[in-house]
Amino acid sequence: MTPDVVRRILWKPPAEMGDGSGDGDTSGSGYGSRHGDGDAADAVDRAAAELGARPWQRQLVVPILLAALEAHPS
Repeated sequence: MTPDVVRRILWKPPAEMGDGSGDGDTSGSGYGSRHGDGDAADAVDRAAAELGARPWQRQLVVPILLAALEAHPS
């Protein structure tokens, strides 16, 4: 996984990782609307896949990205 993929996900998390407003992402990025915290891992995984990360890379790195996003939500 390239540093650019990590940066993009951490600087602009998928809509499912949003602030809870329920507005969702209407930018056409493919991240969809907010579905709740249960979908956070799937949202990060989808975002990484859309940005070109391979399945084995996502399996290793998504849990780390998810932990970082949950620890620092703003």
